[in-house]
Amino acid sequence: MERGTGTPLPYCSVAVKHSTIGTIANGEGVFRLTRTNEEDTLMFSYIGYRAAEVAVRDIQGELVVALEKYNYELRQVEVFNDNEALYDLVLAAGEHLRSATEHRSKVFFDLSTEVDSQQVEVVESYYNGRFEGPALKELTLKNGRIGVAPLGGQYFLNLNTTAAFASLDIRAKNPNFPTTPFALNKKQLFRTYDLQVVGMHSDGTNIYHLVFEPRSGVTGTFSGELWADGSGKRIDRITLSCSACTPQPFRPVQAGPSIEKVDMRYSIFFRQDAGGDRLAHIELTYDLSYRMGDQQTRKLHTVAILRPYDLGEPFFEPIFDTPYDRSDHCQITFLPYDSVFWSLNQGLVRTDRQEAALRFFADHGALVGHKDRSFTDVDDLLFDGLYTVWSSTSRITRSTIVRSEPPSPIQGNTLAENATQARSTKVDIEATIYLDAYEGPGGYSVRSATILDVFGSRYDLPMESGTNAFLNIWFDLCEIERRRMERDLGSGTLTEEKVRTAHAETMERIERTTLRFEKETSMGKNVEAMQSWNELVLRELGLNNLALFPMLD
Repeated sequence: MERGTGTPLPYCSVAVKHSTIGTIANGEGVFRLTRTNEEDTLMFSYIGYRAAEVAVRDIQGELVVALEKYNYELRQVEVFNDNEALYDLVLAAGEHLRSATEHRSKVFFDLSTEVDSQQVEVVESYYNGRFEGPALKELTLKNGRIGVAPLGGQYFLNLNTTAAFASLDIRAKNPNFPTTPFALNKKQLFRTYDLQVVGMHSDGTNIYHLVFEPRSGVTGTFSGELWADGSGKRIDRITLSCSACTPQPFRPVQAGPSIEKVDMRYSIFFRQDAGGDRLAHIELTYDLSYRMGDQQTRKLHTVAILRPYDLGEPFFEPIFDTPYDRSDHCQITFLPYDSVFWSLNQGLVRTDRQEAALRFFADHGALVGHKDRSFTDVDDLLFDGLYTVWSSTSRITRSTIVRSEPPSPIQGNTLAENATQARSTKVDIEATIYLDAYEGPGGYSVRSATILDVFGSRYDLPMESGTNAFLNIWFDLCEIERRRMERDLGSGTLTEEKVRTAHAETMERIERTTLRFEKETSMGKNVEAMQSWNELVLRELGLNNLALFPMLD
């Protein structure tokens, strides 16, 4: 908090001295840091405030840290009495940002949304991230959880906020965002922006606080602030803001509603280490005026935090192919609750408002990923039928694959041509194995599931007496191979290479088994062969598909 006023300092940086361990406080200034010992010293820093240190051994009970605000010394900024020097500093900062090297890390993401001052959405998720200086190049989901509640019978969801983070590279022009000064050459910068120094402080290095505003008549640009040294090679913070932003990246997902106005604030915080500037975290706040189809206007307010950590030590990425255009919400809905993962990755301390919202969501909305559930216990309140996961208690049918009936089962131009067409050309059923691993106190642990690839499968044959038995025996055979994989992984020491090799070998076995099963059963027409394969499934899984789906002789 701020010394003297007690005002919380949201997202204050907290780090263990001489280590890579750290976190940030939540929006109320509360933090949690578990990987410490008595010999450690905690360092607290916040832009515009003097840093503070506290020895862990001196902490008794609840720790309250008060940071002193810098008194800016405007008299010492005479080095910039030449206005052109300000433009050179901003240009140097832009050049410095463009020279950044690429790195990978774990990423924590936190998002809260209010509509007309009522909390309607809380998202907490983890990713692998690929960064280049301030630019987020790629995010791959590891795990997540969501809380939502309807307002007026409707859900309001930020389906692709992480994509907005990833698409904004302040070093380059982007048709979906206003322009920043760091994307301009000197001539363009002079023509577009007014620059002003509003203060300076020193922590051993003089850090100048600059404000940039678009010149009169200029549109399509961010206003903002820059905290940097005189060379532009040390950057502590960049803040971009716009009111009634044009252009802006947000779009309604349904026809009818429209977004009338967007106000946005985007702040990038850097930390200094042996490698120079490193991205510490990003804060994104935006307000939308959302015009409903009934002409009612809703006010949406979203706050999102993205924090990379464990530089060079990304998560094991789950092995599972998903359609590129599936939102994070859809993917999170599929994932099982993993108590060990969440105990090892605790993220930000939830604010009192978030805790109250989650209790409200539990009673009046939906919580996804907040409770222990199996892969098959997918909450379809929001996202129905995205994946079909193998389960001993539920069976698939032809309609699982054929979501809408084809106009005609005839594939050729005539009945005779259709009769001579091979059955195998009309069926392409595919399964995939979801496999995730994480490194915990006891080494690697794995979780897996057998998934029907609805997106990549087709079944163009008409419904017959053996159709559903054929489909379920095949799906069960895939599950048998998954269980074999888990047994293999359960023996010996697990490594990432071993996990990936086991998955690849399992997929090869599934492909071979599928081809053999289709050939021997004549795509479900050979009763004797179907009985033989059914007996295998009965022995391995205790499931009798021919009893559930009898075939007519």
